[in-house]
Amino acid sequence: MRRLFPIALLLTLLCTGCGAASARPAAEPPVLAGTFAGPGGTLTFSSDGISVTMALTGSFAAATGLPEGETAGQYAYTWPEGERSREFDRASHFSLTAGGVTVTFANDAAATDGDTIAFLLPDGESVAFKRQ
Repeated sequence: MRRLFPIALLLTLLCTGCGAASARPAAEPPVLAGTFAGPGGTLTFSSDGISVTMALTGSFAAATGLPEGETAGQYAYTWPEGERSREFDRASHFSLTAGGVTVTFANDAAATDGDTIAFLLPDGESVAFKRQ
C-alpha cells in the first residue's frame, strides 16, 4: 500500500495537468492602416488602432447618419462573447464614430479580410471598402 500511494499521487498530478486547457488571452487584432475606398467614400486608418479619417458621400451619410465629407473619427471591431479568434472576418460588428454619432454595423464576414472591410447597412445592403 505504501508503494502505491506515491504512484497514485504522481498519476493524479499528471492527469490533472493534462486535462486542463490553459486560458490564453485573446490576441489583439492587427491595426488597420492605409486607405480603403468603396461606394460610400474613403476610410483612411492611421495605424493607431482607433483613428480613421472618413470622406463619406452624401448618400452613404444619409443612409448611416454619419457626417458627409471629410471628418476625423474612430473605428472599432467587436467579437462575440468568449470568441478567441481576433481575425477581422470573425468579428461580429464594425462601428464608426464621427461628429458625436456612432453607427454599429453587422460585419459581412464572407467579404471581410485584411484588404476588404465589408459590413451591412441598416437596410441590409452589404457595402465593401477595398484597400487602395
